[in-house]
Amino acid sequence: MEAADILSKGLTRARKQGFFTRLITLTIPSGGDYGDQRALLAGAYRRFSKKVSKEFGKQGAERFGMSWSFDITMKYGRAWNSHLHIHAVLVADQGSVTESDLFGWWNKAVTKEAGREVTLSRSAFYARAPHSEKSISAYIMSKFLRSAIEVQGSIQKDGKKLGGGFGWRQFLRYIKLTGDVGAGMLYKSILEANRNKWWSSVGKTIKELAEEEEEERDGEPELLDQEQEIEIPISPRDWLVLGKVANGISALLSVVQKRETNADRYSLVRDWIAKMRTSKWMTDDEIEQVWRFALGV
Repeated sequence: MEAADILSKGLTRARKQGFFTRLITLTIPSGGDYGDQRALLAGAYRRFSKKVSKEFGKQGAERFGMSWSFDITMKYGRAWNSHLHIHAVLVADQGSVTESDLFGWWNKAVTKEAGREVTLSRSAFYARAPHSEKSISAYIMSKFLRSAIEVQGSIQKDGKKLGGGFGWRQFLRYIKLTGDVGAGMLYKSILEANRNKWWSSVGKTIKELAEEEEEERDGEPELLDQEQEIEIPISPRDWLVLGKVANGISALLSVVQKRETNADRYSLVRDWIAKMRTSKWMTDDEIEQVWRFALGV
């Protein structure tokens, strides 16, 4: 959560200063041994970040940095496997590159690291500019902060998303409840492959920008009483609520976005929303259960 706070402040400062900024998701083909996946993803990312740094250096960037975090989803097909990917943040005070450039460099980095030709899906690559503090907060919340929330027992990835995958805590609960040997073996391989290795990293440049943003905020005059800012400490239970709300909204948006390809599910959600608005006979618990089923949370 501390890292997410630094990233949010640093990105906000970068945007104010006119930096080139990108929010990036990098993926590799799913399947195979988790340790091999991790090695491929980490090695490809090193190649990719060096290439991006070199390119911005050519364009005169004096302040450049990338921050990153692994994210993992467990899936079950004929056997248990994992889907590992990286969420990254890029900032540079000079220069620019296109999304196509970034995708091409990532594809080449994966191919070189794998030692064979790898053709990645364009749809599995994401690189967008944050257009506002709201979009920055949404990205940090859904990508970088998710790991912290999952560990605290709050957010769980919807089983309908990312190919029907489990989030980390949901995966552990499944193992505990079922004793599934295949899932347990994947769990052990994940622990072993990640032993003494970094799971995420916040870059020096973004840290410096975050400090500048904090100093600027500290130097701002106090607001009038009617506009006074109030800081509210957030307890673990509050994080639980925030996580469920964020997950529910994300799932609802997914239903709406897929309304043409999954019209029955969209129609079902609309009908239930209408019923909850007009009926008086449903209890709070019944309403909650309806939403849990409709949204898959």
